[in-house]
Amino acid sequence: MSAPPGSRGSRGSRPPVRGRSTYAPRGPRGGPEDNATRKGRATLNHDRPVASPQTGPSARSSATRGPSRRAAARGAPLYRAQSRQIRSGPKPAVTSPTSDARRHAPSQEQTAYRAYMEKTYTTLDEQRKNERKDAIRNGLLADPDKPTTLANAITIIGTCQDMCAEHERVQRIVQFMVDDCEKVPHATRENSRVPSEDRMVKRYRRPAAGYEEQLPSDIRPPLVLQKTLDYLMDEIVGGPEPLANVHKFVWDRTRAIRNDFSIQQVTKSEELRIAISCFERIARFHILSLHQLAKPSENSVDFDAYQEREQLNNTLLSLMYYYDDSRRKLVSPNEPEFRAYCIIFEIQDQRPDLEDRAQSWPPTILKNQRVQTALKLYAAAANASDAQGPLRPQAPNAIAQANTTRFFHLVQSPAVPYLMACVAEIYFNKVRRTALDTIWKAYKIKRGGKGKVEDWTLGDVTDALGFDIEDEASTYCEDHGFTVSEKEDGETYVDLGSVTGRYLSDTNANRKQAFSTSLVEQKRKGRTLPAIVNGLTAAQAQAQGLVVEDYSDNEGSTTANDESLFLPDGSATNEPAEKPVTDGTNLDSPKAQAKPIQEPGKASPFFQPSSSPFKSLGTPKADTSTSTFFGKPSISTSSEPNPQLFATQPTLSDTAKPSPF
Repeated sequence: MSAPPGSRGSRGSRPPVRGRSTYAPRGPRGGPEDNATRKGRATLNHDRPVASPQTGPSARSSATRGPSRRAAARGAPLYRAQSRQIRSGPKPAVTSPTSDARRHAPSQEQTAYRAYMEKTYTTLDEQRKNERKDAIRNGLLADPDKPTTLANAITIIGTCQDMCAEHERVQRIVQFMVDDCEKVPHATRENSRVPSEDRMVKRYRRPAAGYEEQLPSDIRPPLVLQKTLDYLMDEIVGGPEPLANVHKFVWDRTRAIRNDFSIQQVTKSEELRIAISCFERIARFHILSLHQLAKPSENSVDFDAYQEREQLNNTLLSLMYYYDDSRRKLVSPNEPEFRAYCIIFEIQDQRPDLEDRAQSWPPTILKNQRVQTALKLYAAAANASDAQGPLRPQAPNAIAQANTTRFFHLVQSPAVPYLMACVAEIYFNKVRRTALDTIWKAYKIKRGGKGKVEDWTLGDVTDALGFDIEDEASTYCEDHGFTVSEKEDGETYVDLGSVTGRYLSDTNANRKQAFSTSLVEQKRKGRTLPAIVNGLTAAQAQAQGLVVEDYSDNEGSTTANDESLFLPDGSATNEPAEKPVTDGTNLDSPKAQAKPIQEPGKASPFFQPSSSPFKSLGTPKADTSTSTFFGKPSISTSSEPNPQLFATQPTLSDTAKPSPF
């Protein structure tokens, strides 16, 4: 008795498994092949048994519970060339179906296309086996069956001239693994998108056991990788879709680009220049994504800030190796920019030896204004309460200043360009907690932990913690246990005496990165995402029309003066460069150096509570001691510091000297 429609035993109710051929062997009389016939055919032809589609578990062969089940889980096709007869002929002029409805009830033309792609994949699979044998025979690929040494290792040279190799393109189409960014609208069907091989980009494949080594035809040479990255940034990131929709696709494809560079181990000067340029743009993409996708309206389910920081760290690490290995072959004009990103990115690093490592950099890099500013940000954000490693027992950070006021003031200043501010934004929550803990402990000691403390209004706390609006500051304080109340005159304040205890707790320990408009986004100057990733300055982006449509400058006539800080050195015109070497503020220009962050004797715009306990201290005295770029006094037996060991900065009393910012 046949099973009712829709039940497990119903033949028509079971859709084909993804990546598996729906072909079912037929018996001698045209009916379904029974188990006995199937086992006999498998014995004669050495073919893999196929589960019968008639009924449930009772009709399944025990052989299908082994490798075939694991292969189906991987999405690998289980058909064999000899198990179906496909008529050869020209490729049908149709497109591949994508929706589940068409996949389960294919039309005649879609069935023809499906059969053609499966036959093409079988042919390419056979050619791939022969190609692997030839590559091993010619010494282009290592033989996996023979042991070898590191000295005899073979470096693969890529030969693929497409964004994605043909074998992978056909394989992913057959297995329904085509991303939506690789599809185009159907020619005749509305609301339907079909794969386009011209838009397909190589996926990242994690090296793992069971995967064969990639062939030279799978790997793209440096020039093709550069063109692929151009396509991803200009057409995908710069396309009509929001960054949140395309981020996962670009994240995976840029990882594959880095992997292809790593496999080939480029050493020629021109190839090194291409590799460095690609890694720089990929790093900018990750930095930009961390900032843009922190916006509440751009939150994506697939976005993981931890994984984004991990890939940024890997990209910067590879980039530093490229800089060091190619120092005698070529000059990298953007190296100070990315050294500065590395410094800020290590604010929460467990190794407190950044100062020692920085001394090994070339003097031109170490004394660069951008690097010096990053070092000041690092020292201002670091605190002595968080222990540093990796040695045990861990010790406090020796160069920590915990100067949150200076940190936020530096971020807001013209000395910090847009992307550098985006990197600093990653640690805003860490700096804010240090500031709030310091304020709380100061009033706790002053009042003895008793009574209300109404000295800090909500507006003062908002400015001190670097928030955009008071609601963000109020939520942040309430998460740490503080009470936000109103005075008799209606002014809102944060009761610093409402938290008792020894330590400051946080009910939202896994707080996400907050999007900052006043400190970070205002530095964008309306540039499009591709313009920022490609390193265009604000003036160059405006000259090329790479400005968002809804951008409006609220600063009026001061915009032209502010944008002069974004012009390259010696630039007298606004003519755009093909490949600029900076992403924003040119810190080496005379105007950028002459504009101070804060005039001596004036209070910080962030740290101005109505009844601040620091007012009674008066104006701080000028520090006349020689300082390193971290602010730590230099250790020297002579009256003058060693210029090869330390980069000095002017003190507050040196008003005649230009500001280092």
